[in-house]
Amino acid sequence: MDGDADCAFYLRTLVSEAPTWRYTMIHLNGPRGDGKLRTKTPPAVNDLIHLWDELTNTGGTYVVRKRYWLHSSFGSWNWPVLEQRATTPPMLDVIVDMAESIFADEAIEQGDKDD
Repeated sequence: MDGDADCAFYLRTLVSEAPTWRYTMIHLNGPRGDGKLRTKTPPAVNDLIHLWDELTNTGGTYVVRKRYWLHSSFGSWNWPVLEQRATTPPMLDVIVDMAESIFADEAIEQGDKDD
């Protein structure tokens, strides 16, 4: 657990001109079954990441727009007073938008075309 973060990813979708947004969790497959990704290297803002939602069988390339960390407080359920550190990793909510692949603007050379 040391150095890990539990990342939950939310797809941001524009719902009006205000602008107002709808945030839908992208449920990732994993051993804990909570839809989150536990990682030592969470994506940074503007990173591209490929995600697959196991509930909707959809996915693709996303760009990270915002991140929100939640760390346990000393004396809380996740960080008991007698412990030197929290017993659970921090949580990170990651807001993403759909994006094109990193290779979307790749030029096709004449010899590479399929006829």
